[in-house]
Amino acid sequence: MVTRLNHMMYKVLMHKEILRFLSPARLEKYQLADDTPEKMFERYMWNVRLSETMMPTLGFVEIGLRNHLNFLISQFYGDRWLLAPPHQLYLRQNDMDKIRAISHEIRQEKGKEIENDDIVARMNFGFWCSFMQKQYDQILWQQPKAMSTVFPYISRQYRTRQQIGPKLLLARFARNCIAHHEPIWDLQPDIEIIHETCLDLIRGMSKSIAEKIEETDHFEEVYDEGRHLLKQKDEDHPPKIFDPTRD
Repeated sequence: MVTRLNHMMYKVLMHKEILRFLSPARLEKYQLADDTPEKMFERYMWNVRLSETMMPTLGFVEIGLRNHLNFLISQFYGDRWLLAPPHQLYLRQNDMDKIRAISHEIRQEKGKEIENDDIVARMNFGFWCSFMQKQYDQILWQQPKAMSTVFPYISRQYRTRQQIGPKLLLARFARNCIAHHEPIWDLQPDIEIIHETCLDLIRGMSKSIAEKIEETDHFEEVYDEGRHLLKQKDEDHPPKIFDPTRD
């Protein structure tokens, strides 16, 4: 009787500690019907592991995209295009402001003139994805071999801005959810689909890099371990739907 009472007290204290540490509002995002705080915490920790396994793949998508795009744009506008953005690129005012701020920071850090490559790595994923907008069709994508320069290993029939752009925005959506410590276990499309989309984008830029990533990628293993934590139907938990406009 004492043992059972102690166990019940432990569960009560554990419930309170989980709720106090993470807050009920945060845990609600991991709750299915009749879940205990322990079950929600289990799902929360699974989400943490999913996020960890996604970051290397998402990182390679972002790095590959910005370096391939920088190479392409440099061919048309010179290798100082970020230091003196040409008006033909129609960069947004907030991007122009960010370039100036980054340039100032780098000059303060290095104490000398900066190079275009110094800025490339500091521009965010959203900046590079913005080049997939329709306004860049004539400026970039309708130029000879432009798309094949960035995505040389995607079949020609699928190598269009209209087909690749949404995939990049989907990757960016997942990346931002992870960066803000938000759930990805309940995304729509499913995070498993987003993970494969990211691998497809990397394969499109470099088959050899994709092979190296897949050798160390543990996403499927972690995803399979938590399948029992997934909802059975949408009514069990409202999905977080992909928002292509989100920063």
